[in-house]
Amino acid sequence: IDAATNVDDAFTGVAFVARDEHGRFVAARNSRIVGLFSPRVAEAIAFKEALSWIQAEGWTHVCCEGDSLDVVHAIESAFLLDLTSFGAVINDIKTLVRSWRGNCGVAAVPRTANSAAHCLAQATRNPVSVGAWRGVPPNFLNVVLLADLN
Repeated sequence: IDAATNVDDAFTGVAFVARDEHGRFVAARNSRIVGLFSPRVAEAIAFKEALSWIQAEGWTHVCCEGDSLDVVHAIESAFLLDLTSFGAVINDIKTLVRSWRGNCGVAAVPRTANSAAHCLAQATRNPVSVGAWRGVPPNFLNVVLLADLN
């Protein structure tokens, strides 16, 4: 899961890449959200969007990984008194996680382990590269996915 802000066009790109237990591509999705957000809020929005997409797909056993320690720690915290927009998004995420049918975990990963989602979030700069993919990744993502498996 990752986010990228495009200051010139005033939108934030969010993305997630789903893999199986062997690291193989399952699905991916990215989208543009109108507005500019702090990196922290953008990453939280990306988590919320990814969880919403995943839940709509009916997947029950997932571990959502992102490279924002702030977001992961906030989601995992038992008590968060944060009345900012970041806190509001985190509370929405916690509501999604509580309503999950099955297991839904979150984990922080190094940026180097999040390169596919980062590439997909950056790709939102080109409207042609925005969409959803199942089974077969978009061509521009293949190189990154192959590098991750090696």
